[in-house]
Amino acid sequence: MNANGLLLAIPLVLLVLLTLQGRRRGRALREAQSRVLPGAEVMTGAGLFGTVVSVDGDQVMLETSPGVTSRWLRQAVVKVVTPAPAGMHESIPLEDPGRPVVDDAPVVDDAAERPADRDPTEDDPPRRD
Repeated sequence: MNANGLLLAIPLVLLVLLTLQGRRRGRALREAQSRVLPGAEVMTGAGLFGTVVSVDGDQVMLETSPGVTSRWLRQAVVKVVTPAPAGMHESIPLEDPGRPVVDDAPVVDDAAERPADRDPTEDDPPRRD
């Protein structure tokens, strides 16, 4: 094989490898999103971990801590950490009247717990200019 053939073959091999790798990643992502069922622990593309409460079409309700839920697009879920337990595949509609509404939660004013204003130069080490 001459030098011109080698210069043409190397980019073609790299292109094929990149295409195969992209297909493999896409297949893995589709497979993970098909396992997004109520009860499964998942990770979003933003790095948020939560438990799936309900699935409604392309929207997923995640519980990030007890009683705290947020709505995400199914496509935002990139990894299923723990699959849903058997028998937990029934989906609850997102507008469940029995679900507590987060907007009704009391607002806590933590201004009383903040430290008092202080002179910022009191505890600072001396500067050497």
